[in-house]
Amino acid sequence: MHRLVQEHPTTSVKMVFLEDKNLDMRRYNAPTLCTEVAAIFVGDNGEPPANRDICVYPVGNTCQSISPLNQCCDPMTYPLLFPRGECSWNTGMEHVEERRTAKRTRVTQLQYYAYRLSQRNGFSILHNSGKLFQQYIVDAYVKTEGSRLHFLRQNQKDLRIELYRGLLDALECRAHNENIRTGKLIILPSSFQGSPRHMQQNYQDAMAMVRKFGKPDLFLTFTCNPSWSEILNSMEGVQRPEDRPDIIVRVFNMKLKELLEDICKHGIFGTVLAYIYVIEFQKRGLPHAHILLTLDSESKIRTKDDIDKFVSAELPDPCTDLRLFQIVTKCMVHGPCGNININSPCMRDGQCCKSFPKQFKDDTEENVNGYPIYRRRATEPVQVGKYSIDNRWVVPYNPWLLKKFNAHINVEVCASVKSVKYLYKYVYKGHDAASVKIQKEGALDHDEILSFVEGRYVSAPEAMWRLNEFNLSHKSHTVVRLAVHLPQQQPIVYQDGQEAQAIERAALRKTTLTSWFELNKNDPSAHNISYSDIPQYYVFDKSTTNWKKRQRGGQNVIGRLPVVSILDSERYYLRMLLLRKSGAISFDDILTVNGLRCITFQQACQEYGLLRGDQQWHDALNEAAQFQSPRQLRMLFAMICGFGEVEDVPDLWVQHQVSLCEDFVHRYSEQTGPHYALADIEELLTSYNLSLQKLHLPNVDLPASVLERVNFDVVEEQAKANSYTMQLNSEQRNVVEILLSAVYNNAADTPKCYFLDGPAGTGKTFVYSTLLHTIRGRGDDVIPVASTGIAATLLKGGRTAHSVFKIPIDLNATSTCNLKPNTKEADMLLKTKLIVWDEAPMTHVHAFLAVDRLLQDLTKCKEPFGGKVILLGGDFRQVLPVILRGSRTLTVASSLKKHALWLKFHKLYLTKNMRALESERDFGAWLLDIGEKKSGSTIQLPLQCYPSIQDPVHQLYSDIDFSSETPQELKGRAILTVNNELSMEINNKVLEFMPGNETVYKAVDMIMSEDPQDQLTFPEEFLNSLTPTGLPPYELKLKIGCIVMLLRNLAPSKGLCNGTRLIITKLQQNIIQAKSIDGTQTFLIPRIPLIPSQTNMPFKFKRMQFPIRLAFSMTINKSQGQTFEKICLVLNEP
Repeated sequence: MHRLVQEHPTTSVKMVFLEDKNLDMRRYNAPTLCTEVAAIFVGDNGEPPANRDICVYPVGNTCQSISPLNQCCDPMTYPLLFPRGECSWNTGMEHVEERRTAKRTRVTQLQYYAYRLSQRNGFSILHNSGKLFQQYIVDAYVKTEGSRLHFLRQNQKDLRIELYRGLLDALECRAHNENIRTGKLIILPSSFQGSPRHMQQNYQDAMAMVRKFGKPDLFLTFTCNPSWSEILNSMEGVQRPEDRPDIIVRVFNMKLKELLEDICKHGIFGTVLAYIYVIEFQKRGLPHAHILLTLDSESKIRTKDDIDKFVSAELPDPCTDLRLFQIVTKCMVHGPCGNININSPCMRDGQCCKSFPKQFKDDTEENVNGYPIYRRRATEPVQVGKYSIDNRWVVPYNPWLLKKFNAHINVEVCASVKSVKYLYKYVYKGHDAASVKIQKEGALDHDEILSFVEGRYVSAPEAMWRLNEFNLSHKSHTVVRLAVHLPQQQPIVYQDGQEAQAIERAALRKTTLTSWFELNKNDPSAHNISYSDIPQYYVFDKSTTNWKKRQRGGQNVIGRLPVVSILDSERYYLRMLLLRKSGAISFDDILTVNGLRCITFQQACQEYGLLRGDQQWHDALNEAAQFQSPRQLRMLFAMICGFGEVEDVPDLWVQHQVSLCEDFVHRYSEQTGPHYALADIEELLTSYNLSLQKLHLPNVDLPASVLERVNFDVVEEQAKANSYTMQLNSEQRNVVEILLSAVYNNAADTPKCYFLDGPAGTGKTFVYSTLLHTIRGRGDDVIPVASTGIAATLLKGGRTAHSVFKIPIDLNATSTCNLKPNTKEADMLLKTKLIVWDEAPMTHVHAFLAVDRLLQDLTKCKEPFGGKVILLGGDFRQVLPVILRGSRTLTVASSLKKHALWLKFHKLYLTKNMRALESERDFGAWLLDIGEKKSGSTIQLPLQCYPSIQDPVHQLYSDIDFSSETPQELKGRAILTVNNELSMEINNKVLEFMPGNETVYKAVDMIMSEDPQDQLTFPEEFLNSLTPTGLPPYELKLKIGCIVMLLRNLAPSKGLCNGTRLIITKLQQNIIQAKSIDGTQTFLIPRIPLIPSQTNMPFKFKRMQFPIRLAFSMTINKSQGQTFEKICLVLNEP
């Protein structure tokens, strides 16, 4: 042996781990344990290689290569583990008689190593060999997995795939060309866990669960603790936990099952609807699990109190809970890092990649940038090892779980949809990897490129986990992947040379899609079930290729259609139709729309209105022309131009000119009628900041006297002013006189800025109306605006402040209004005597600052608001500005009262409630006390409350006859909630309560990104599951007579504002007809593209849908400015 070593000297090399910030450091991080044994290899998608260089040196100077499958490979590689030289596994090894089955008589390589690695009574040299045991485990896994994949490649080299139609065509032309070879060579999809293909499939499955159950609520990371008693008690002699990866993975697997049982069955966080988990190793020597939990609506973590109930990020008091304190300081303290320890593994460019240390925080702030900021109060630091740490270094945890499992269990609240992509991409990021450089000791020059290796990294615990066949990932629900293929284009897998037999088999066997067609032909109960939902109610029998009615377990099954690229256009449009059409019996049935058989699936989508283009607007106008007046058609035309993203407006005008001009042609002539119609359309277009010229429509050729229209009748305004003035009480009269004096008194010391403070019912709107009529009666201009569309409709000529002043949507402290001097809108502001701004407390202070800058610029005057008299009104006891993901502190800071501009306002007050009856005075006073915080921090509510959603629905709406026209009864009733989610749930309950047929309008969702990867990452059905604030649902369910609320300012001058309530009177395919809540006006509502204005999602998307929601119930914020006679208040949370 000594002579052999002398004759064949070895070379020492170093393998250096590289950390490149451009790589994913969650996968390419360097090992943190110097005692860990691992394998690094290069392979496609992380697959282990089948062959390796193993050489045997017999007596002599030659060497002989040996296969890793040779039964002598293990004893020769590990002589200390095989002291008697016994043979290892071989391909012919058979099972003992009692374990032999008809299907399998031979022992697999995996079964052999599972047998070898099992713990038995007595001393085992294998389990006591320390690092050599780790190497043996890693080697066993790499050989086993590599051999399995090699077997698949070798035995499938003749396996080919082709589409059914293509294979038929190939067989037909074989007579002309015998040398043709059909199909393409394939390797069946590998079951190798951790490959990019496998992880992408799991990601899409998880997104299917999000589509059904919503975003996850909790994100847990559970790490194995090597100090668990179950592990330490299993050590022999001087063994350390890292010497026994077999025990580590078995104990962790049992603990993980117990943890999931506590969470899912015992409900420590509430009722769990769905969960997934993924196992990782990441060169830390120990396995850990990432777990995502989705809770039911009753268990959702919504408030900061809910967060504090389940998650803590503070050191516990050792005097009250010493054990928890010991666990937290041992398992849940990050680092420390930063200046305290710059060599910490988490440090990147001098900063902690986990953003530690955190900031001290007296109270938890929910939903800040999508995630909560946990409470971390400033307390005295404690000594942990050689470092002094405080609450800033504590990783969030759940005290109950920590005390039970004595391990690192990080618990995070997922507060927004924005976290969905990150979370699922995080847990499905793929196998562990390493970037290394090989250096030969003593060599000064070497090839940098050849010595650089990027490969897969497998540690002993991971190898042991895989050899035990434990799950690397798991979902609470089974996701059934459904086929989407064109007619006769289902893929067929066949052996080379057996094409004819493959055709015969394919003719008899059905796919999940063609079998669904057969099911709809034979089972009427399946007609109302969409293709994607069919696995919940039926199971696909692969032997008969038929769908059979499911007996049980359907609630744990989800169907998923594969993501199809838009480049595969016809299949893409077929998928779009399958998501919407139920009960289809054939491909032809899918292609048939309203009795018309389309040629392509794209054309069918076009006929259904699922694709963008002007045809949908032509269809809407044609449909409306059958039952609506020309005046309403012109209003619809203006809406479509304002919101519809019309590609060719002149063509839209030309094709529908006859119906749009019919009344004017009848009244005047065929020559002048269109000009009158265009003049009417131009007036309507001003609401959308559009004109005939901007839309390239014909110019109006009419006399100037016809075009000059007077907005208000002075005589009529004077009469109303006199009537209103006589009805004023003393407080109201005083306010009116002060404002009129400010408007018409040019004294320098007269205040110009006023704020009218008055609780609900004190007559603020009546005061505004009196001022409007009085000033207009004198022939002067006044501009009434409001912070919301619904409040603007209460003022004659009222519009939203954003539309009048062109206030930008995205505001900051230096924002300016998008209104230019020397325009019609600017001239109107210069001429006005008074600006009335209702519901001002709801407006962000940055909006007032922008308007202040605008008016100063237009008037060339540096006084507040350019010296214009301005009256703000509202009640600061009610709703303040809505701040996306804002804390209470940020919300208060956004109010006008917290800015220096507030000091410029002269305060006026109304205190007498003119709306409340004498018997309700005490109740009104009690509400006022709550608003002014005179009732203390705790409020005693009446005992009469309702324990379920059905109770308020029955209480409020049971006495209304929905079949009759009772708009007045409906107008004064509403159920008010704290959040949109509960409001939508109640609305659906009321809709079920109503008689009549239900019509369902399905939206078209499209992601607004040019990156094709985003379109694959967020499939359409995931977008369908989202209902952001301000958007209608994907499935809009309506009945004749139901109440809806507008979600956009369609025509503010006509009373169609965001928040306007309407009653549905007609439901057409492309148009919905509705009348005002008082029954005096009828409107047409088209589908329009809608984009969420405020979103916490990592992408933008567009929804083509009718801009309405059911409005039997609404949020308290949305009810601001409206008056009801009877309400039901549902306070399911603070």
